[in-house]
Amino acid sequence: MKKVYFIIIGLCFLVVSCQNEPKYGFDVIELMKSKYQNTWYKNFTFAQHVNKYKNDSVISKEIWYEAYSYPNKLIIKFNDFSSGSGVLFNNDTVYHFKDSMLVTHYKRIHDLVLLGLDVYEQPVEVNFEKLKELGYNLSKMCEATFGGREMYCIGVTDEQEQANKFYIDKEFLYFVKNVKFQGDDINETVFSNYQTIDDKLVATKILFYKNNQLIMDEEYFNIKFPEELDQNIFEPSNFLNANW
Repeated sequence: MKKVYFIIIGLCFLVVSCQNEPKYGFDVIELMKSKYQNTWYKNFTFAQHVNKYKNDSVISKEIWYEAYSYPNKLIIKFNDFSSGSGVLFNNDTVYHFKDSMLVTHYKRIHDLVLLGLDVYEQPVEVNFEKLKELGYNLSKMCEATFGGREMYCIGVTDEQEQANKFYIDKEFLYFVKNVKFQGDDINETVFSNYQTIDDKLVATKILFYKNNQLIMDEEYFNIKFPEELDQNIFEPSNFLNANW
């Protein structure tokens, strides 16, 4: 009788476990938000070594300075705070500056800011809508492995499918990689070397590939998580004088 009882209990746990397993990309986004909501950092500043590559050789080295603030605000200053060159993302618009001049601006949802940062705090409905606009099919999902770890691969039902997709670590539910098909090009970004710094989880090395060739990598240093950031630094009119 005890044996039958334990078998029934085991089956019940199995059913509950199966019910909790995500079936769609929508489910994984909800799990990410549920796990980290109110604990993920809303402000993030850092510097980074930037290496650019051609034919597997480094062709340039730079240092960039960056600051992020939730939601979807990111400022990047190239080489020096006073250089007058860099990029600003604010309100799903990107602004490009060169030699103290605004060169161009246009609408752009930043995949990496959304999937690597905003997703943990932003309402899931907003995440769903923006990811759809970026070309990810959240009704599709499969399981995969990457870097020896188990992943949820969202946007496809077969990892080999030629469609936009992104990978979420199954255990820790953080963003690891995305693959986007743009014209004849395949662009891939990998968030790697996750570390816990000041009790915050952060990817400290980012790799960028185009058509399977490494074109750039970034290595973060001087990482900080300020309680507050002056929001004026994210205004295009203040880009030249922005400092943090």
